[in-house]
Amino acid sequence: MRTTDCRIAQKHFRFDAASVFWLLLSLFPLYACSRASPTSSANSAAKLDRASELSTLAIVYSKAHRAKDAEAADHEALEIYRDLARNDPATYRPQVVETLNSLAKLYSEQGQVELAEQTLQEALSISRELAKISPVASQGAVSAALHNLANLYFETNRKKAAEQAYQEALGIRRNLAKENPATYQPAVAETLYNLADLYSVTQQRKQAEQYFQEALTIRRELAKANPAAYRAPVAQTLTKLATLHEDSGQLQEAEQNFQETLGMYRDLAETNPADYQPSLATVLNDLANLYAKTKRLKEAEQAYREALLIRWGLAKTNPAYQEDVQTTLHDWAALYGKAK
Repeated sequence: MRTTDCRIAQKHFRFDAASVFWLLLSLFPLYACSRASPTSSANSAAKLDRASELSTLAIVYSKAHRAKDAEAADHEALEIYRDLARNDPATYRPQVVETLNSLAKLYSEQGQVELAEQTLQEALSISRELAKISPVASQGAVSAALHNLANLYFETNRKKAAEQAYQEALGIRRNLAKENPATYQPAVAETLYNLADLYSVTQQRKQAEQYFQEALTIRRELAKANPAAYRAPVAQTLTKLATLHEDSGQLQEAEQNFQETLGMYRDLAETNPADYQPSLATVLNDLANLYAKTKRLKEAEQAYREALLIRWGLAKTNPAYQEDVQTTLHDWAALYGKAK
């Protein structure tokens, strides 16, 4: 899974409908009042407050899967920021860029690829202009827009364009990390990981392994200081390395990677089963496949059984996991075929 800067919480956010409801309820009076205010006579501070409220609502709506409402809020916020930027571009154009990134994310999630690309291109163009005036402050925005564009290119099978955008983003982030590693090393690892994923898909395995290993090294260091935030990215990277090693015939290395990942996901799933049980089941299934490939049928059977139990449990409350159940059943059945 590719990561994006406009998805800062990444994939471990757990949506709580009740919390979102009460947040919406608490924000609604502010939102209603701001909409009723005559914008023509509002001062900059009032406009900024209104735009901030709209941006917050857009995030809430997005988390609640109310994409159209989120898009409308972001559009209104964008128009306010554009208006403010006409008189004070240095202060408000960064907010224009941030809101464009948010809109691009929404467009991408709704399959509006052309609109997403146009929006990201505008964000990149503005960020490049800002970087000419204030390189240190704006290079991060340039790299974020490039990274997100690269994700879009990758997802729409424009792999050469994706590689070029990732590489430019990586170069910028490496430079920024030299001066401010605490802020930018996570971003370096993020782009390394996505670029490695691209190289893996395009069968450039040597480059893929190099970048996965570098991303893993950075994420391990980050996890020492903040395990709650970075153990999952470490496990994610190890899983990709395991698959790469298996595909390259490096089965011992693949097994070591899978085993380490399995231990991490067991720990994570104990404290947060909703987020991590699916990943735990996937690694168990992958490890079982590796055992089957190396003729260790008993170990394979044990891993398939555990993966299947988890996936059955998930499918009881979410039918989307039925496909995973069928995958494990199919792989397990194939194991008995090999045993014969």
